[in-house]
Amino acid sequence: MDLDKNMIGTLGLHQLSVLSLIDQGKSETLEDINIQLENKKVFDYLEKKYGDNTQAFDFVNRDQVHDLLFDIYCALEGREQRKMWVSNNGLCVLAGYINTIMMN
Repeated sequence: MDLDKNMIGTLGLHQLSVLSLIDQGKSETLEDINIQLENKKVFDYLEKKYGDNTQAFDFVNRDQVHDLLFDIYCALEGREQRKMWVSNNGLCVLAGYINTIMMN
């Protein structure tokens, strides 16, 4: 998967927004995040749930980011703990997914 610099920047902004939620002590179940990844609506869900508590996820290419996350979710589903070393907070897994996409 070849990403241009703009997409890497967009992914970075999404990752920072997720990290800001974690920094605020927010947590999501892995199941809730996985459902939203399957539906390709994870950032819509987070915006609706947390509203003013986070930076808006209104960055460009949202649909493309959802597609990339869906692909990585499908590849790692059920193996999140082994691959991401995280199992208690779905937001941490989401940040790990974004990081994995950016590194590949």
